[in-house]
This record gives sequence, C-alpha cells and structure tokens, in this order.
Amino acid sequence: MRAQPISAGVTGAERAHPTTARDLVGSYAVFDSARDGNWEIYRAENGGASISRLTANSSADIEPRITFDGSKIAFASNRDGNYQIYTMDPNGASQTRLTHNTATDVEPVWTPDKSRIYFASNRSGNYGIWTMTPDGVWQAAYAVTANDAFEPAIGLDGRVSWVEMTDAANALGQVRTGYPQGGGSVVSASPCRYMGHPFWSPDGKHLAYECDIDNDFWTEIVVQDEPVDGKSPFIFDLKTDLVDAQLDGNQLRPVSLVPGVVNIADGSAQLLPFATGAERHVDWKWIDTQPPSAAIGSLPKYTHDGDHIPLTWGGSDSGPAGVAYYFVDYSLDGGAWQSYRQWTADTSADFTPPQFGLSKIGFRVRVMDKAGNDSGWPVAAPGAKETLLYSDGVTGRLSDNRDIPMNGVTIPISDNIPATVTTAADGSFLAPFTKISPTRFHTITISKTGYAALPATSNSGLLGLRTYRPYVFASDDVIRNGHFDVSASSWLTHGNVSIGIFNGAGSVYGQSAELSVPSASLSQRVTVPVSMTNPTLSFNYTWFNYDPSNSVNAHFLVDVFDGPIKTTVATLTSTVNPLGFTADPAYSLAWVDMRPWAGKSVTVTFEVTASNGPATGIVTSIQALLDDISLSSWLTPVPNIVTLLGGATGGAVGGAKAMSLTLTDQNFIAPVTLRLNTTLLSDARFIDDKTIPATLPANLPFGRYDIYVTNAGGQENVLPGGFVVGNELFAPVLVR
Repeated sequence: MRAQPISAGVTGAERAHPTTARDLVGSYAVFDSARDGNWEIYRAENGGASISRLTANSSADIEPRITFDGSKIAFASNRDGNYQIYTMDPNGASQTRLTHNTATDVEPVWTPDKSRIYFASNRSGNYGIWTMTPDGVWQAAYAVTANDAFEPAIGLDGRVSWVEMTDAANALGQVRTGYPQGGGSVVSASPCRYMGHPFWSPDGKHLAYECDIDNDFWTEIVVQDEPVDGKSPFIFDLKTDLVDAQLDGNQLRPVSLVPGVVNIADGSAQLLPFATGAERHVDWKWIDTQPPSAAIGSLPKYTHDGDHIPLTWGGSDSGPAGVAYYFVDYSLDGGAWQSYRQWTADTSADFTPPQFGLSKIGFRVRVMDKAGNDSGWPVAAPGAKETLLYSDGVTGRLSDNRDIPMNGVTIPISDNIPATVTTAADGSFLAPFTKISPTRFHTITISKTGYAALPATSNSGLLGLRTYRPYVFASDDVIRNGHFDVSASSWLTHGNVSIGIFNGAGSVYGQSAELSVPSASLSQRVTVPVSMTNPTLSFNYTWFNYDPSNSVNAHFLVDVFDGPIKTTVATLTSTVNPLGFTADPAYSLAWVDMRPWAGKSVTVTFEVTASNGPATGIVTSIQALLDDISLSSWLTPVPNIVTLLGGATGGAVGGAKAMSLTLTDQNFIAPVTLRLNTTLLSDARFIDDKTIPATLPANLPFGRYDIYVTNAGGQENVLPGGFVVGNELFAPVLVR
C-alpha cells in the first residue's frame, strides 16, 4: 500500500509529485535523494552523466520544482525546524526562505507564468491548499475546508487540481479542480482509495493520478480524458508503492523510490539512468538557450462581418527542446492587443469576432519552447497579420458565353475597399464595400480584349452580400435588348411577363424579365450569320418563389422555331428558393450550340410552364427570372493537354535542350500565339481548332510555367501550371 496523506509526524519526504517528463539527452533533471544518507536536492545532466548536489545540510531538502522558464527552483526544507517553502537558482545559489510559521508548508508548485506558488499547509489546523507570490510577501488560503487537501498540481491554462480526503479512515480521496481566480471547484476524479499525485498533461486534455482503482490494495496509475467524456481511462498497474506519474505525449514516467519510465502504448517500464534506489520528486528541464519562432498562418484578405475566421498558427525551434506552447492575441480596428489563447499546444481555431461593425482584426502569436525560451511578440508579419472586414459587397464569377472561366481579369468597381478586383483561376471575384458609404452606390465595369464590353451596371441600395453573374461574349451579338435596358423592346411577350428591377433576385444591376408560372413566354426573331464562329445562345436565369408552400413543378424551356419546326434546345426544372423576397438566389448561366441554324432566320422563345398545380391562367408564386441574353460567336481558346515529343503527357522536361510540345483541346482560331509565362513560342503553328505544336527554347529556367493561348481576335486563355521544367522535389520536413 502507499503511504497515507501528509499528517502530523509524517515528513514531506514520504510524498511524491508528478511532473512533465523530458528526454534526458539535452536536458537536466532535479530530484531529491537520500543517496548520501540524508534527503538533499540534486541536479542530473545528460542522462545522469553529470550529477551535482544543490543543497547540503543535515536537514531534509525535498520536493524540487522548476519554473517553466528554468529560472528558479522551489522546494521544501525543515532546515529551520519545521518544513517551509524555499527557492533557489538552478545551480543551487540564492537559497531563500519564503514562508515563516510554525506549521508545515510543503509540496510547492509554480504557475506557468511564475506569478504564484501553490503549496500544501496545515497552518489552519488541517491540510489545505495555499498560494503566495514568488517572494512570499503575499500569502492566502486557496482551498481550505474541513477535509484535508494536499498535492496541488497546476495546468498550463491556470487550472489548479488537488487531492481532497473524503473519508480519511478508509483512505478515500478525490481530485478537485478550480481556477486561480476562485469561483469554486469541481470533482475531476471520483473518490478512490489511496488517491494521490494528480497531474495535467501539457495540452490540458488528460489528467493523471494514482489510486487503488481495482481495489487490490495496490495503487494504479490512471490517465483520463478531461473533461470526463465517458471513455474508459488508461490504467497502469505497476504493483509498486508511492508512484509518481509524469505524463508527456505517450510517455508516463512513474517515480517511486526507484524512478523509471512507463510507455503508455504498451505498459513497458524501465529505470531512469541515474536511479540508485533513493530518488524522488524528479522534475525536468531542457538545456537550450535558442529561442523558437512562430507565425500566424495565411488569413483571408477579406472576411464577411460576423463570419468565423479560420485562424492557424505554427512555430519551429532550432534548439533541441522543441516547441511547447503558443500564445495568440487579437486586435480590433488597430486597438490594444487582447489575449485569445494562452499556454496552448493547439495550432488552429475558428475565431468569432466579439462584435459587429469592425473594419479589421489583427492577430499575433508568440511561442515558448520546452526549455522556456520565448520568441517574444512580433512587430510585423509573419508573426502578426490582419484581415479586413466587410458587411456589404458583391461576389460573383466571370466566364465567357460557354461558361469557360475568365481568370486574371481586372474589374474596376467604385466605392469598394480595393480600387479594382481581379478574378481568380475559376473566374470568381469578391468586391467588399467600405462601411463609410451611406448610400452603398457603386458601379461595375467589365471589359476583356476580344469581347464586347459589357454595359456599366450600377446599384444604389446594396445591403448585405449580393451575387453578380456576368459573362463576356463576342461583339457580333445579334440579340437586341438582351439586357432589357429598354423594357420589352424587340421582344414579343405572352402571358404574365414583367420587366423591371427585382431587388433581392441575384443580379440587382439593371432590369430583368420575370416570367410567371403557369404560362408565360418571351420571343425574338433573329438571323444567325453563316460567318459566325461557333454561334452560341447564352443567358442568365434563376427561379424565385413568393410562397414557400407552393408545390407547383415548373419548367423553363428554350425553343428554336425554324419556320413551323419547333426544337426544344433546353429544359430547366425549377429549383425555387423558399425564402421569398429576402433571398438572393444567384443567376446560373446556360448556353445552347446554335450551329444547326447557321445562315437561317429563326425565332428564339423562352417560356415557363407548370406540369401540375393551379389551372392555366392563374398566376402562381413561382417566377423564372431571365437576363443577359446573347447570340454570338464563341471565340475563347481552351487549352488542356500538353504532350511532349515522344508522347509523354504532363509537361515535365529537363530543360537542357530544345524539345517539341503539342497543346490540344478545342476552339483554337488561327492565327494563334502561344507563350510560356512571358516567353513567346515564335514557331507555334495552327494545325486545326484542336491542335497547336510548338518548339520549346533550350535552357529554360527550372520552374512551373503557365501556358497562354491567344486566338486571332485577341481572345486569350491560360492553362495554369501546365508545363514544368525540371523535376519537382518534395523534401521531407522534420517537425519538432
């Protein structure tokens, strides 16, 4: 059996405490030992190769505990008659008494920031948990009740745990946990016989302690999740007495009269190298003076006000200790820094802004290694970064008339945070708007070489984040009034058709056509020129619903009438939004290949129908919205596949000598030009609309190249990273 908790006549030398284990190489340990016939405190370095004695007197010096930064050691000693708390330097110098009373003060532990020392004392009659400043000037009771309390343990988040005896006659105790600021405590481990030696894992996710959990009168080491989540705890039955559990990763180091190490994975045990049979209270510290470094991860340039911010951070340590804990602060609108995370091993979190109406939030991180070296707070990136907040704005995606993404296009937008926005590889863009404009008036202008300029579109009542779905098309468009800027001019309407600005319905820029179920249509007669290249009918559409209870099945049809012959070229089933006017259903682009009607005059008709629901003639709550109709050439080149000389695909070469490549896919229009980044391939040749061969220049620098193809009319498209010179090397990364 283990010894009973501290009581009158029992010395602190009969108690043991858990601590965080360290690898011995590159670290040092302090411990108390009776190897010389008296309990003194020793320091062992490099696996016990060098051992020095830190205290030397005829009394007992026990229970050493090192501050996290290694600057001080607290311990208990009865050198002045009764056990009191002392501190000293890591080399044994400057030994100073902190407590002065006739009671027993033992078991000191440091808070992570060195601002407090917690200890056990019977100065109030029975044993309780007390706390004091590092100089001993201020001392106060922390947890003193009618039950004995002892063996305080500090978590790196400030939690204080201790053993409380619930039935001393039967040696039953429990672990309680509170916080430094008080406010009560909770039971972290239920009553168990021989309960003792609580200790928190560094990440705060596990609580270790010893007790006779299987009632065999031997203590077991127990490791449980915290908070208790119903999982069965890890239990290690070493059949030994006075076990001291040291938890670090998957290493659980029990320290009894013969200190050793237990591996959590398989329960195997081994002695520590400096064990002689009379060591206790082992505490560890790295020998490392090199500070680590830390950085905030990539932040989105803009974040919608009220959204969670995906925050990441990380660090590295060039010294042997390795990264231990991070500290993360945030700043609102450039104000004072506020604490977000302290003493955490986590490297990510979803940050929730504490209030609305902000313009930016900044973040910074510092890191401490296992030796206590601190990187300090950064003054600039990458340690400190920020994201700009917006509540109103426009998001969208730019493509051509066959939905090919238009990437790298600069879009001027008035009254937004940047002067312009640039489309991403998938054509998407985001234009956040400033908070200072009371009207939110803005104008969007889109143009791209080789395509017709879209009319400037404006909005003067934008609130929230709205979606805009523009597309570019050729200048030979034959549709008249396709944007409905002149009401229904040039269109033949039937049924319930309205032209207007439908606020809240996707594109709020200019007018749209609204076709109401059960029956409505919109028609225009056009001639498809035989000279038109890949003639394409394109349009934006969406559905809208005023009544979520409506169950009508609606269809949006596109018909081409060639004289009496009707061909339905598109059937789009309703996907109504149940949120009514408040919704912002984004427009979708649809397109139809019109080559079968090249050289003909046809009537293009857009109509909505209902397959069930109210009788024909009764207007229901479902509408199809139609906008941005065009019928023009499709001129965008589409590069996709790179084939090197010899038939290999994927575009990776050594680059030492000239080689040939062939670019294939569709819609190449002669004469074409081809370049790798800014390097023009002067001998690129047009074979057909699907094939372009070219010769690579010799001695291209190693790297990844974008392939740009430009058709005869200046229409350009890019295959990002389509060609690699040299072999990419993926090197292993060592993470401490």
